[in-house]
Amino acid sequence: MHDGLVVKAVAAICMLTLSGCSLWLNTDERQCSSDADCVEASLGTKCVQQVCIDPVECSDGACDASTSSSEMGLGMKSCGSDTDCDKDTPRCLNKTCVEAAVGDLWLCPALDQTVRPDTVRYNFRVVDYLSRKPPQNVVAKACRNSDVGCMEPVAMFTDVAQTGHVQFMLPSGFFGYFEVKSSSMDTLLFVTEPIVKNTLNRDVPVLTRDTVDLTATLLGYTYDQEKGLAFIEALDCSETPQGGVHFESREGGDPFYMVDQVPSKETQTSVYDSNNNTASGGFVNVPPGFVQISARIGTDGLRLGSFNAQIRARTITFIDMHF
Repeated sequence: MHDGLVVKAVAAICMLTLSGCSLWLNTDERQCSSDADCVEASLGTKCVQQVCIDPVECSDGACDASTSSSEMGLGMKSCGSDTDCDKDTPRCLNKTCVEAAVGDLWLCPALDQTVRPDTVRYNFRVVDYLSRKPPQNVVAKACRNSDVGCMEPVAMFTDVAQTGHVQFMLPSGFFGYFEVKSSSMDTLLFVTEPIVKNTLNRDVPVLTRDTVDLTATLLGYTYDQEKGLAFIEALDCSETPQGGVHFESREGGDPFYMVDQVPSKETQTSVYDSNNNTASGGFVNVPPGFVQISARIGTDGLRLGSFNAQIRARTITFIDMHF
């Protein structure tokens, strides 16, 4: 890829939240001068502060800033705020009036930022996907999203004790990804909202090549080692993974959902596993590069949002999606 497009690609990665798009790239280099630059590079539809973003879902070059036509076809009422909605569907979620229970699930109150520490702790435990034991030789890095190869990590942790417990001190507001290398396959963990408080994340499972091959075989797929594998979960306001969510990959891949810890390609939405507190879906054989993963309620329901994550060959990417 041309150097200029690489820079634009990095700049274009953003989280589509209910209020629009969160920009997290800090750079003095201009990424675009017009909307046409972004459209031409397939990196978004708008040039905002010289950075490409995609604030709404687009197809065939046409963007609708309100609710999509498919959602309107389901009888959903468009809105700009709760005041536009009625008593049956009183909450405005992603420009659509929804029932109160749905709004309470996904419309999370803003964190109190009046007192914000300079640094925050962020911890997680790396475990083998099948054995639940820590892999050997874990080295983890905290990387800015703009640092595609994680050449200048914000922080680094080496698991000398071989316990799998990874601990970071990060600048408050860190928004990026974690690169985990070990005796298992390389793994990336993307955070989809800034880290502004001390956080103990759930276990980060890593897979061996044999486990990936087994997963693909159970699904009837053949894993292409020149491509990647993605696991996605949609987390509600209580940080609980939600079932009934359908994931889509704009750049392709073979879809699956986990049901009782077994991959299924017949299932079309995430299924909550209360024993393991998971509700994941994903894609095998995802082309390397920046891949837009979107989530919606049900197979054809309300679109919650999307996230552009980096996929690498022979690498597992985990995405915990917040909205």
